[in-house]
Amino acid sequence: MINPELIVGMLFMASMEDNEAIEIVGAERFSQYMGYGSSFRFVGDYLDTKPLDAMGRRKTRIVAIDALDCPTKLQYETSGLLR
Repeated sequence: MINPELIVGMLFMASMEDNEAIEIVGAERFSQYMGYGSSFRFVGDYLDTKPLDAMGRRKTRIVAIDALDCPTKLQYETSGLLR
Protein backbone atom coordinates (compact mmCIF):
# COMPACT_ATOMS: atom_id res chain seq x y z
CA MET A 1 0.00 0.00 0.00
CA ILE A 2 2.90 2.38 0.49
CA ASN A 3 4.53 1.35 -2.83
CA PRO A 4 1.60 1.13 -5.28
CA GLU A 5 3.76 0.03 -8.22
CA LEU A 6 4.36 -3.22 -6.35
CA ILE A 7 0.63 -4.00 -6.49
CA VAL A 8 0.70 -3.72 -10.28
CA GLY A 9 3.94 -5.69 -10.38
CA MET A 10 2.18 -8.70 -8.85
CA LEU A 11 0.33 -9.11 -12.17
CA PHE A 12 3.61 -9.81 -13.97
CA MET A 13 5.30 -12.12 -11.47
CA ALA A 14 4.80 -15.87 -11.46
CA SER A 15 3.55 -17.58 -8.35
CA MET A 16 6.50 -18.35 -6.07
CA GLU A 17 7.49 -21.79 -4.89
CA ASP A 18 8.12 -22.30 -1.15
CA ASN A 19 11.89 -21.91 -1.64
CA GLU A 20 11.83 -18.81 -3.86
CA ALA A 21 12.13 -15.06 -3.24
CA ILE A 22 11.84 -11.98 -5.45
CA GLU A 23 14.20 -9.00 -5.16
CA ILE A 24 12.60 -5.69 -6.15
CA VAL A 25 14.98 -2.83 -6.97
CA GLY A 26 14.05 0.85 -7.09
CA ALA A 27 10.61 0.91 -5.47
CA GLU A 28 9.47 4.42 -4.52
CA ARG A 29 7.41 5.10 -1.41
CA PHE A 30 4.33 7.34 -1.81
CA SER A 31 2.39 7.06 1.48
CA GLN A 32 2.94 7.75 5.16
CA TYR A 33 1.26 5.24 7.43
CA MET A 34 0.88 4.05 10.97
CA GLY A 35 -0.03 0.71 12.48
CA TYR A 36 0.26 -2.86 11.26
CA GLY A 37 -2.21 -5.46 10.04
CA SER A 38 -5.76 -4.52 10.99
CA SER A 39 -4.56 -1.26 12.59
CA PHE A 40 -2.77 -0.11 9.39
CA ARG A 41 -3.85 3.45 8.44
CA PHE A 42 -2.89 5.95 5.75
CA VAL A 43 -1.79 9.22 7.38
CA GLY A 44 -0.65 11.30 4.40
CA ASP A 45 1.53 11.67 1.35
CA TYR A 46 5.23 10.81 1.53
CA LEU A 47 7.95 12.48 -0.54
CA ASP A 48 10.63 9.86 -1.13
CA THR A 49 14.02 11.58 -1.01
CA LYS A 50 16.23 8.50 -1.29
CA PRO A 51 19.02 9.03 -3.84
CA LEU A 52 18.82 7.62 -7.36
CA ASP A 53 21.14 5.04 -8.90
CA ALA A 54 22.81 5.32 -12.33
CA MET A 55 19.59 4.04 -13.99
CA GLY A 56 17.36 6.62 -12.28
CA ARG A 57 15.84 4.17 -9.78
CA ARG A 58 15.53 4.84 -6.05
CA LYS A 59 18.30 3.16 -4.09
CA THR A 60 15.94 0.74 -2.40
CA ARG A 61 15.67 -3.05 -2.38
CA ILE A 62 12.76 -5.12 -1.18
CA VAL A 63 12.85 -8.89 -0.83
CA ALA A 64 9.48 -10.63 -1.14
CA ILE A 65 8.79 -14.14 0.12
CA ASP A 66 5.53 -16.02 0.08
CA ALA A 67 3.81 -15.96 3.47
CA LEU A 68 3.03 -19.14 5.37
CA ASP A 69 -0.62 -19.94 5.99
CA CYS A 70 -1.19 -19.85 9.79
CA PRO A 71 2.50 -20.38 10.62
CA THR A 72 2.34 -20.24 14.48
CA LYS A 73 5.72 -21.31 15.87
CA LEU A 74 6.47 -23.48 12.82
CA GLN A 75 7.90 -20.39 11.10
CA TYR A 76 10.84 -20.42 13.55
CA GLU A 77 11.73 -24.08 13.02
CA THR A 78 14.47 -25.05 10.56
CA SER A 79 11.96 -26.16 7.91
CA GLY A 80 10.19 -22.79 8.10
CA LEU A 81 13.42 -20.79 7.89
CA LEU A 82 15.12 -22.80 5.16
CA ARG A 83 12.21 -23.12 2.76
